[in-house]
Amino acid sequence: MTQIDLKNAKPKVIYVPPKIILYGRNGIGKSRFALKAPNPIFLDLDENIYELPVASNKTLGIPIKTYEDVMAFLGTLFNQDHEFKTLVVDSLSSLEKLVIEKVLKDSNLNSLASFQYGQGYQKMMPLWEQFLLCNAINYCRLAQRIIAAFGGERMRIKSPFFFFFNHKSNTAYSPKFSDSANVTFSVGNCASSTCLTFL
Repeated sequence: MTQIDLKNAKPKVIYVPPKIILYGRNGIGKSRFALKAPNPIFLDLDENIYELPVASNKTLGIPIKTYEDVMAFLGTLFNQDHEFKTLVVDSLSSLEKLVIEKVLKDSNLNSLASFQYGQGYQKMMPLWEQFLLCNAINYCRLAQRIIAAFGGERMRIKSPFFFFFNHKSNTAYSPKFSDSANVTFSVGNCASSTCLTFL
């Protein structure tokens, strides 16, 4: 067992890079906001980042067409030395489409409706968990900031105690996500994330 000298022990601040989730309507400025982070590299799944000086899989000539391509890109960030300090996933909404495509391909089906009730979303959960685990490994090894952006939508609600509530119209701004993905990103895995809404 390593000997510890408590006589010389002093308080020390342990820096933890932030994990940030952005959501808001298209064109509101989520990508431009993320660009202000230190040395960002974009996982550009929306393919609509134009007229912005970004480093991304697209500018590096790395096509991302499948879920496997996403995981390979994250693996490259882990295995290679680089100067990037922030990973921007733009967006989780587009990533969800790739997750669904993989589930359907692996199951040889054409629609989530072809599964028995709830089974399609259950098959999506391990893929989301794998994605989150890979990002967690990158986060710990590289001390990276993780910024994830996705679309949002207005929804009419009765309770003003969640999201960003508008008392005049009884509406709130909610992430545009499937129920299964909302569960994955709200339980444990993203409990320490900061959420910013662009209205």
